[in-house]
Amino acid sequence: TNYPVTRESDLLGWFKFDETSGTTASNYGTKGSAALLAGGATFSTSEKKFGSSSLNIPTGSTGAYAQVTNPIDLAGNPFTLTVWFKKLYGTGAFRTLTRDNSSNYHHVIINNGTNNLGTWGWVDSGFDLPTSTSASSWNHLAVSFDGTTGKFYHEGNFVGSVNANRSSNIHSIGNYSGGGQRFAEYLDDFRIYGVALSSNEVATVYGEGNGDLFAVNSGSTSATATVTLKETGGANVSMDIFYGTVDKGATVTGWDANTSLSGNQSAGQITLGMNGLSGNTSYVFRIRSTNSAGASWSDAYSFKTGNKLDPPSITAQDASSVAGSSVTVNGTVVSFDGSTQPTVTLLYDPVDSLESGIFDSYLPLSLGSSLRLWLDANDSSTITHSSNAVSEWRDKSGNGFNLTQSTAGSKPAYDGTSKKITFASDFLSASAPSLTQPLSFFIVAEYSGANTNDQYIHDSSTGRYRLGEWSTQGFGFPSGDAALRSASLNPIGKSIYACKFNGSSSNLFINGAHALSGTHPATSFGGNYVLGAHNNGSDSPFQGSIYEHMIVSGSLSSFERQKIEGYLAHKWGLSSALNTSRFIGAEGWTSSHLTGDGDSGISAEHNYTCAVSLNGSNKTINGVIFEGASGTGGTGWQITAGMTSVHNSQTSTVGGQIGAMLSNGMRYAGDPQKIKVSGLTPGKSYVFTLYNQAWEASGREATLSCSELSATITLNQ
Repeated sequence: TNYPVTRESDLLGWFKFDETSGTTASNYGTKGSAALLAGGATFSTSEKKFGSSSLNIPTGSTGAYAQVTNPIDLAGNPFTLTVWFKKLYGTGAFRTLTRDNSSNYHHVIINNGTNNLGTWGWVDSGFDLPTSTSASSWNHLAVSFDGTTGKFYHEGNFVGSVNANRSSNIHSIGNYSGGGQRFAEYLDDFRIYGVALSSNEVATVYGEGNGDLFAVNSGSTSATATVTLKETGGANVSMDIFYGTVDKGATVTGWDANTSLSGNQSAGQITLGMNGLSGNTSYVFRIRSTNSAGASWSDAYSFKTGNKLDPPSITAQDASSVAGSSVTVNGTVVSFDGSTQPTVTLLYDPVDSLESGIFDSYLPLSLGSSLRLWLDANDSSTITHSSNAVSEWRDKSGNGFNLTQSTAGSKPAYDGTSKKITFASDFLSASAPSLTQPLSFFIVAEYSGANTNDQYIHDSSTGRYRLGEWSTQGFGFPSGDAALRSASLNPIGKSIYACKFNGSSSNLFINGAHALSGTHPATSFGGNYVLGAHNNGSDSPFQGSIYEHMIVSGSLSSFERQKIEGYLAHKWGLSSALNTSRFIGAEGWTSSHLTGDGDSGISAEHNYTCAVSLNGSNKTINGVIFEGASGTGGTGWQITAGMTSVHNSQTSTVGGQIGAMLSNGMRYAGDPQKIKVSGLTPGKSYVFTLYNQAWEASGREATLSCSELSATITLNQ
């Protein structure tokens, strides 16, 4: 069996600290040596995040650390450090996670006398990491350096950055080699990647607190673990998972419970279920695979259940008994929360439901624990009303974030025909959970009047997470800087608002099109949360209707955001309004008329593998640098056919910097013309966008195709 981790082939160093005893920690990476436990460092079998033990930097040993005797050479290249830690040391000294032995670099360090997290120099990331966060639980920290910028991530979320390059080598782990700068009492699963991980990859490593050693999804009374069976050894293989609150080792006895997959298993990903669990409880599991040659066991891995019900986990197998007009579909209910056996429904159609324009009503639940609030006026069972006066709108996420109103004169009205809740100086409110950024708010709403002046769609007393307009200062995020509101915006019709609250990288999208970007205070969301007015319930009342509202925590990729926008667009009849360059449901070619930077879809929130201007100078568009290229290739791209000549552009009617880029000149000649993109990760979704401009009135048609798509699209240039 093989237990895959994120970008394992790029691991220069990987210290699991699972040895339990002795003074040597094995290095499962490709560079450097094993680590020597020096200065009193030991292995801890009582405190561990994964496996059998962790690295212990004891309170009584100020010089304890792990020394990579043959340092891991970073060679000036991009790199990323990730680690799980517990019981961060206090502010009485510097706290060093790693140090080299060549350039005096402390790659990651917390300042003396403060909680300021940064790198040696002193260069502050802008994020404080107090000891309280890891006093009783494991925390995750990741830091990537791409050659110019270091990005810091705590608990899977981006929290700050530095303008610095610290690519030297890794010699000391957990402390300065000279002592006196211990980072934390316990470290586990320490990794050095030879690449700068993206924010999505960091979030995958974090795995919502469960890591990525196994893909673990846990609800309140059930959980699943996904493992890859790399090969069968030429014999039939059976799989079992043993689990309980205490690790019982590689034995079948003593565990709280175990489950087995029926039948023989083939190589590939396999999901095993654990049922009958208790909410908010820590568990340990081991997986056993068996064939005629014997059995092998995984290490012990831990996870914690939540306090809300999750949807069932199911797997599908190959169809059988295929006949002319019938087929038998096979699957397994792997796990389910609660005491009620789930209902399994088979949906089938000649085409994929998304491709045919049918929205998936269960998409929000696929967000798992990151879905913090889901209000859906299409589901009348979640709305309590008397003669349409709404007293409660219940949360479908399972978190109990229900919004209520007990005052008769302040209750909004439920429209059961149009499936919406209408506010006319009314409001609903609830005590909100404390949530940290990044946060994404999605809401489908419409105004009943002619403008948005002095109306808040929502507001919170803590963090002031507001959407709307204060006085007449422009629509957007009133709590953000001036760039996050605009007097030119007046979106009064039914619209999809996607609000990304993430400090200096905050953005507003309206019907899939990027509208605003700027800085929103990084204060946590919480306090009194109000729909339809100021958080005091009386000021800035919203005059209009709300159809659906979701709050999602954690970093959402652009692709994930667009999927949610597509779900909402199909559900609420807004497909034609949704910017057609946006994801609506089916992956394939789409096209849209380009007028300028605002509808280009270009945003600094996207994780670009490459952004290239095929002829001309560098251009910065919405915070993204397009590299001017005169050659036929670069990092992540290559012209493999055609486009061998250059020519002046026609005068562009497109505004902004993207218009200036298109006016720089063009490449042409050759049929076919081919661009190859490279450096992609298997299993990830990507979006390819081509920007071009008209050449003449007729006779300039271009057909676009892709090796990964069966469809084509023809454009009249």
